[in-house]
Amino acid sequence: MLGAFDAWLLSSIGGLDSAVSGTTGGWKDIIVRVSPGVIAALGHASYRKRTPFGEVSLSWKYAAGKFTMELGLPVGTTATVHTPTSVAGAALRTLHESSGDPAELWSAAGGAAVGAAGVRAVEPAGEAVVATVAGGLGRGGSYRFEARFGGE
Repeated sequence: MLGAFDAWLLSSIGGLDSAVSGTTGGWKDIIVRVSPGVIAALGHASYRKRTPFGEVSLSWKYAAGKFTMELGLPVGTTATVHTPTSVAGAALRTLHESSGDPAELWSAAGGAAVGAAGVRAVEPAGEAVVATVAGGLGRGGSYRFEARFGGE
């Protein structure tokens, strides 16, 4: 019973979870999704997880309409990074990846525009914009996502 609470705490606040299927083991495919209610209520958190593939880490903060996530992935893994379309009643305006050359991944005005190294795809999915990224050799699996929220 207590394991369920731990799992919820780590995935909702810590923002990291694993997608397991019949073809991949745990933590090969990583889900990055911080609960939108938690983002506004807490303002920041971080979580590190030792996996069979190496360390996965997420540090996030939210202040003044800016949500920043710093993600570290082991080589050979992939992650789906969910950025909510609304936090505390404010709509998502832009999403950038800025760990290398800054690149706009999505905007409310123009939709998806993949251009950052290591980012495989970006698409709206329900109440989030989802970016698929890789933990590759050249990038070291390090990403910094910046989302801006504001009124319509």
